[in-house]
Amino acid sequence: MLEVCVVGFGALGALYSFLIEKSKKAAVTAVCRSNYGTVKSRGIDIRSEAYGDHDAWKPSRVVSSTLEAADRKYDCVICATKYIPDVLPTTTILGPLLTGSLTFVLIQNGIGIHEELRSMVPDAVTVISACAWVDATILDEGRVLRHGRDRLILGAHMAKANLTEDVVSPDFQRTKNLVAILQEGGCDAVYTENIAEAKWQKNLWNISYSVYCTLSRASVATALTKKWEAITTRTTFGFMEEAVVIARAIGLDIPDSAIQYAKESSFKEYAESVAERADPPFTPVHFKPSMLVDLEAGRPMEIEGILGGVLKEGRKAGVVSPRLETAYALLLLLQEPLLEKARRKHSSL
Repeated sequence: MLEVCVVGFGALGALYSFLIEKSKKAAVTAVCRSNYGTVKSRGIDIRSEAYGDHDAWKPSRVVSSTLEAADRKYDCVICATKYIPDVLPTTTILGPLLTGSLTFVLIQNGIGIHEELRSMVPDAVTVISACAWVDATILDEGRVLRHGRDRLILGAHMAKANLTEDVVSPDFQRTKNLVAILQEGGCDAVYTENIAEAKWQKNLWNISYSVYCTLSRASVATALTKKWEAITTRTTFGFMEEAVVIARAIGLDIPDSAIQYAKESSFKEYAESVAERADPPFTPVHFKPSMLVDLEAGRPMEIEGILGGVLKEGRKAGVVSPRLETAYALLLLLQEPLLEKARRKHSSL
């Protein structure tokens, strides 16, 4: 039985912990923070059309801190927290676990989110990123609702450039082993040799619809109504086109179809016509990107990974991105009071 540690037990952390244990190949130690008491005492009720209903499910072990979790070595450490380095860098969150495994997995949004971790661990350590194409919501700290698309794409960030599967490297096998475990648990997990391109394609939706809805305070369904569809499409396509130019400038092969796919998938999942066919209360018309949800709740947003990392690469490549720079500036203004609040909270702990 493998030992897996999952840091961050929100919707994604809980969902993938459940699927890992469902494989019967691994036991999960869950590092819970705000919901530690709830998970420890009564577990989580999972409601899923794909995976069934499971009342009061608990991982094998529940702890309240990475320090408590660091009493043993792990075959894999998964970080499923949001990437907000302005408050706590991922390496700070993982803290004492950094020397406790040869495999780290980042289920986080954004570009360049792996770089600090990759630079701080030895080359022999595998750093994997995962693109989660899934809608999952945690409710009342006690129920996971999973709905919509469900696919997890995983790939390793190589310590040495230009390695392929023709070169013997434990990174490839460790990634494939994790994919196999997730598949055993029923997850639509997919291995990719080029995680960078997968991350950039996944980020297109976040850098367009997520940013647009956050700045406009609109749900995705509202932005896609006939009244707003034209301006929404024009604006979101502008964001995505600039991001694709940057990706290609740094050598990534992002097809034009990726932009169209982001639009089509949005209409398929969240457009008003879909909402009219759905059952309340969890209809697509209520869906808001997590960035907007965080803003409305007074929590820091994932700006640096989704936008900052893209613009950083663009500046290094000499690419001018006026639309994205404008959106980034506006979001930073909204972010500042949220960061100050979060820093005060963490400094008092």
